[in-house]
Amino acid sequence: MTTHGQSKTTEYRAWHTMKQRCLNSNNPKWYNYGGRGITVCKRWFMFENFIEDMGPKPSPQHSLDRIDNESGYRPDNCHWATRNEQCQNSRAVYDSLAAKCRTRGIPYSTVKTRLRKGWTVHQALNTPLFGNPHTLQKSQRQMARDHGLAIGTLRKRLKKGWSLDKALNTPVSR
Repeated sequence: MTTHGQSKTTEYRAWHTMKQRCLNSNNPKWYNYGGRGITVCKRWFMFENFIEDMGPKPSPQHSLDRIDNESGYRPDNCHWATRNEQCQNSRAVYDSLAAKCRTRGIPYSTVKTRLRKGWTVHQALNTPLFGNPHTLQKSQRQMARDHGLAIGTLRKRLKKGWSLDKALNTPVSR
């Protein structure tokens, strides 16, 4: 039998813990994971596949995190995150997030997608929906034109995490 030689690493411990919480009904935390229907993709039953997909932890402060807490452990729903990042991704945050979405009139699915893409909660809730007639917002293209910016410049700034106000009102450096 071939071994991977990583059983003493923090990545291995994260993988093993993930499996125990989801697959072992005797695990004390199972009711929050497997008991809620949180699964592990079949590919990740083998550590070698898990580490190939996830790579090493970026730092000792990172741990395994699911982007969508209602979905299982699989490559497109997991990443290494710091404790601070994980605090923004708890079920309690998403419950209150849904309420905030309702009061702002922004679809919850839009905010969840933005968070999966790495936006902060503040950005996800406060960035206007573009081109949606129900929000009475101008399109990105029209706002860029109104501020004398190229649409590409505006989009690059927003992608970098700039606020809409800063992206529109910061002069282009030549």
